[in-house]
Amino acid sequence: NSLKSGETQSFNVEYVLDIPFAFSRGGYDDPLYKFTQWYPKPAVFDNEGWHPMPYLAYGEYFAEFGNYEVEITVPIAFSLAHTGVLDGDKTVLNLEDRKRTAFITATKVHDFAWFADKRYHVLKGEIELPHSKRKVTTWAMFTPKNAYLWDEIALESLKDGTYWYSKWNGDYPYNNVTAVDGTISAGGGMEYPTITVIGNTSSKIQLETVIVHEVGHNWFYGILGSNERVHPWLDEGLNTANEIRYMETKYPNNGFFSDNFGGIDKALHISGISHHHGSDLMYNLMAGEGKDQPIETHSNDLTPTNYGAIAYAKTG
Repeated sequence: NSLKSGETQSFNVEYVLDIPFAFSRGGYDDPLYKFTQWYPKPAVFDNEGWHPMPYLAYGEYFAEFGNYEVEITVPIAFSLAHTGVLDGDKTVLNLEDRKRTAFITATKVHDFAWFADKRYHVLKGEIELPHSKRKVTTWAMFTPKNAYLWDEIALESLKDGTYWYSKWNGDYPYNNVTAVDGTISAGGGMEYPTITVIGNTSSKIQLETVIVHEVGHNWFYGILGSNERVHPWLDEGLNTANEIRYMETKYPNNGFFSDNFGGIDKALHISGISHHHGSDLMYNLMAGEGKDQPIETHSNDLTPTNYGAIAYAKTG
């Protein structure tokens, strides 16, 4: 039935997701479960009409905001990380079956992701937002293999990233912000509302950079809800601009950009390049070859190299 302005329609959808599955940033890496792109999502309807587009590894998504009430049942031995807030008073323990059921709510978000792993170490912290002075809980969950990095910098990165993005772009509107350690097949990290999954990193500064960048996506595009498929720079570019500003603010005269190249920076003669100049270098390498593209280019039309050099670096 067609809907008139102000009218509503309710409907139920039943579906089955086979486990294990493996797609982009979601799937199963024993014993880590990554539930991303795991349920049917409604298409966005706006002044241009419907946008019935699937999620892609590049260009990612354009999604509608919603309110979520989610129940998740997992073995007691597994740590659970998720979008939204846990209602601890409703948690149900079934000691006979060795399972627990978590009740989670998330308000005004465009997606819902969750992760479960029985190896996770868990750290908890808190941040006071710069404008409202509201308190936000920070969570870092990581495997023993990567504890030598996460123990030192993860909570600090979550706190500082959320603080400075809030100071520059408006206070973070949610009650918690989480980073989880996990393997992903596309990019260094991936954002979901209030939670991000971080791939393998080789240094503290690289881990901090990725955590701050992915947390920043709560603003771009998480709060703004822009169409990343059509305008990727509104997502990755504005976020990169804030990421560069963060590095220049916290680490003046930094030479960290080359650290993200995993030790080959000397061979490329890019040792000691700052975060800002690193992005400038990426863009100019493409422009010098005459292979750069305009910033306002549809994500489908950007070459793989320009997706990073233009949508991220030049815009930033």
